[in-house]
Amino acid sequence: MNHRHQLSTTAAADGLQLGSGLRRIVCLAALLFIFVSGVRAQYPITGTAFPDKNFYNVVLKNYSMYNGSVFVTNPGVTYMDVKSCNISDLTGIVYFPTLNTLVCSSNKLSSLILTGNTLLNTLDCSNNNLSSVNLSQNALLTTVTIYKNKLRGTNMDN
Repeated sequence: MNHRHQLSTTAAADGLQLGSGLRRIVCLAALLFIFVSGVRAQYPITGTAFPDKNFYNVVLKNYSMYNGSVFVTNPGVTYMDVKSCNISDLTGIVYFPTLNTLVCSSNKLSSLILTGNTLLNTLDCSNNNLSSVNLSQNALLTTVTIYKNKLRGTNMDN
């Protein structure tokens, strides 16, 4: 064991406080570990987080997991297909930040907010009631299918 490492471990064990610079390094190392190890947040599935009853039910049935006390979003979801589910509001989609593909065609959507889904590269939102779409935060999008909507404006600047 390295003598320097042994000394700092002993000092910490004796209750000595770490300097603010060292505390920052320890905090950054912990955050880096969480990021690298793939630990992802899980969000409770509630009627408040998912106000559209149809979307809520699809998420609960297909894109959730039970953590021992409540159903939560599955943090590993990269593909979501909610085609033809009679959904009018995708509020809650932000709780799936790892989505790469979203198929939400043939629903009753009038707006689509995907600002929290920055890893999205494929989107099919065709055959809805969308009047405007803002995809400016979705820089990784390579395929967008958006026909059969009531579009008046589209912002795809990214």
